[in-house]
Amino acid sequence: MHDQDPTRPDALLEALGRRSLLAGAGGLLLGAAAWPGLAAAAAAPAAAAPAGADTNPATPSGAAPASGAPADPVAAGQQDPWMRDPQRRYENFLRVTGDLSGRVSPQWWRGVYIGIVPGSQPRVLFRLHGCEMKRLFRRSAAECELQYRLFTSFDDPVTGEPLAGKRWLNPYTNQEVVVEPNIGTADTVVRLTDRGVVETARAGGFDALVHLHWAAQDSTVMMSGNKDRPPSTPAPTGEYASHWIDRAAAADFGAPRREMSFCSTFMWGFRKFLGMPPGSGVTVWHAAGIKARSVDELPEAYLRELWRHRPELREWIRAGGCPRCLH
Repeated sequence: MHDQDPTRPDALLEALGRRSLLAGAGGLLLGAAAWPGLAAAAAAPAAAAPAGADTNPATPSGAAPASGAPADPVAAGQQDPWMRDPQRRYENFLRVTGDLSGRVSPQWWRGVYIGIVPGSQPRVLFRLHGCEMKRLFRRSAAECELQYRLFTSFDDPVTGEPLAGKRWLNPYTNQEVVVEPNIGTADTVVRLTDRGVVETARAGGFDALVHLHWAAQDSTVMMSGNKDRPPSTPAPTGEYASHWIDRAAAADFGAPRREMSFCSTFMWGFRKFLGMPPGSGVTVWHAAGIKARSVDELPEAYLRELWRHRPELREWIRAGGCPRCLH
């Protein structure tokens, strides 16, 4: 059940209830935030997240990929020499996203799930506690396989208690619902092309350009952007993420990974388990986090929920360099 590819069209409706993905929050968060195919099955407001064009991220969410030559991806006057080299930008994109040694890279984050309906102020419905785990497998200098495994816990906004499997009163409908965690799995191929960085499901399908923008300031490099979605994506659906990297480290290409912190904001329809009528409004997922060294370094409260709902990930994580995660 958990390893079903959510980018396959025949998996979309079944995937909706348990795999509406926030990406990453790391994902760009440059990650599996909202896979192009999955968005079509969303409980959209009228329903409803890395080489792709390293361009100024100006393509509207849900629009077709930008055509023509990409815009300059580097902020004028805020650049380091490597930023002018597409191959170097691609390498840093991969090193920020994952680890070229093949080890699991956990992008751990906390955030909030906000409901927005006409006639009322935004409301924090849940605290979010999540991690997007990624593994990279190098195929060539310009192609890399990327595996995503995601788990997000929906927690009480006041006490922080994990709510998965528990009854919860929806304040909009005054009806009790059973809270479901956010679970996602995806395998993609990330390529450096003449258009920029492009991400495609391993089984084939939509080529998603990732619009990246690079800037350097003082001791920090910022990588920010968004990803194209098919024209059929329900509106509004969108995400924008920013990552912060040490400037000196970004210019040193000897290491297989780079440490970073990030934040992401993702807009979509209400999760299916909430039982909201079609066209009720939208939700905003806002998150901030870090790239952790190892899954077993994540908070114990999160790990309890992860192993409870995704025990099958122990072996995948162990293969990615975390033997202690079997215990």
